Amino acid sequence: MKTELSISYYCFNKACFGSVYNHKYAQVLRLPYTISTFRKKHTCLLCCSELISLVDLDIRQVMGDGIFVAA
Repeated sequence: MKTELSISYYCFNKACFGSVYNHKYAQVLRLPYTISTFRKKHTCLLCCSELISLVDLDIRQVMGDGIFVAA
């Protein structure tokens, strides 16, 4: 049986109840690991901030863009 790869997206807004900073209630959006998933912007259903994957963080670090964290 073939298993489908997925990628997880997280909210990094410190004020959001579902962000990674609120580890007890952190929301995780798991999507298929496809090109179309990477091309789309994903937003938090609670605060409308952009969701970020660990792959996005790695790319931003390599590119020198730093980490965008909403206030």
